[in-house]
Amino acid sequence: MNSGIINYLAVALAMIVNGRKPKGVRLDSGDLCVLSKECRKVINQVIDITGKKELNNIKIVASDGLNETKIKDFIQRVLKL
Repeated sequence: MNSGIINYLAVALAMIVNGRKPKGVRLDSGDLCVLSKECRKVINQVIDITGKKELNNIKIVASDGLNETKIKDFIQRVLKL
């Protein structure tokens, strides 16, 4: 959270300035539920500061050996947050 998402958003803003569309960020380890929420929070803060609404289109995807059980647990945790 201290470098990855910040660096990505710097690149994403440069892309927008140059007429390109940033696609998304991938989380591949750690607590994916918490990290996804924190990433969205940082993205929203950057939108508030810069006014670049195009950042709303950034997708957050997760990997890290996902299977049916992990996905169900993830969804339940997200709904509780």
